[in-house]
Amino acid sequence: MTISPKHCLVIVASVFAIKASAQKSTINKDTNGKLLYSYNKTIDNNNTSFDVRIIYKKDQVIYKEEMDSVVLHSQAELNDFTSSLQKVIESLPNEKANPVFEKPTYTLLKTDKGMGGIFVSISNHTGTIVANNTKPQALDLLEWIKSITFGKE
Repeated sequence: MTISPKHCLVIVASVFAIKASAQKSTINKDTNGKLLYSYNKTIDNNNTSFDVRIIYKKDQVIYKEEMDSVVLHSQAELNDFTSSLQKVIESLPNEKANPVFEKPTYTLLKTDKGMGGIFVSISNHTGTIVANNTKPQALDLLEWIKSITFGKE
């Protein structure tokens, strides 16, 4: 099957038009242990939106890397995540405290690995992918999150 030059130009123009309709840019990003996080701005047909993405990875499993993420779409969601993260961090020295904050797409909790230590853990809603973070890593994430104000670049 042969495509005429006229049709090729239409296809190329369509691809550029689709790409131009949604532009995503990263305003701020950082890494921390297995965590990658970013504050992003998306412009789609003159509508501007912002999000915070916290991507946590599980170690590579036979030729495939499983990954999951927390995506926060508003200042209220970011504030809720921040509050929950802070409460988990504050609970680390208390052996009896066992906070768990479950949301539809993620869970924040304290995980005791015995001799391995106590961690602030972020998992997907099913618990199959978990990122265990030390207290310094969790504090770095908390500080980074507190620097974000939705709608500001």
